[in-house]
Amino acid sequence: MVSKKINKNGSITLPKQLRTEAGLFKGNAVDIVMSDDGIKITKHVPTCSFCGSTERVRSVMGIEICRDCAAKIHKAVVCDG
Repeated sequence: MVSKKINKNGSITLPKQLRTEAGLFKGNAVDIVMSDDGIKITKHVPTCSFCGSTERVRSVMGIEICRDCAAKIHKAVVCDG
């Protein structure tokens, strides 16, 4: 167990060994959620905002979207318009 103090900005630094073991590196996104026993930090897995898929997901204008949903939107907007 590692104990850390929260700094004046409300931040904590995760020790390098824990980051390395978790596969977290500079620039990686993380998800932070409340759980019954505290706060859980996990490596972010890009997930489509429309269907929930984690396959072939990209961020477009700040929205994570999979290729299939992007194709459906493209067809609805461009091809059916």
